[in-house]
Amino acid sequence: MATLVETMSMARPEPDEPMAWIENGRGPISRGVVERFSSQGAHVRIAGESSLEPGDDVELRLSFDRDEPTLAATAKVIFTQETEGGESECELEWTHSGPEREQLEAVIAARG
Repeated sequence: MATLVETMSMARPEPDEPMAWIENGRGPISRGVVERFSSQGAHVRIAGESSLEPGDDVELRLSFDRDEPTLAATAKVIFTQETEGGESECELEWTHSGPEREQLEAVIAARG
């Protein structure tokens, strides 16, 4: 079992990688690195075990820059999979609209 420090270092190995905190209301908050993202959704590599399951409606906080506030989002879990090394990954599809979606779209466009 990984220590808290090891889990945190797995979750953010590079300072410029976008981070996600994902909550499904059933288990602990899952933390991970956003490996890919678009206007439709994101692929997240999660450090440690996760209670996320396909079909879950989730709430997220996204961090694209340590010096900027996090962004709020909601999504549906489309796919989950265990990976080697005790991690998991998931595919998310955005379900939110309004100002939060506009903020996310602006970040996506800026990071192109």
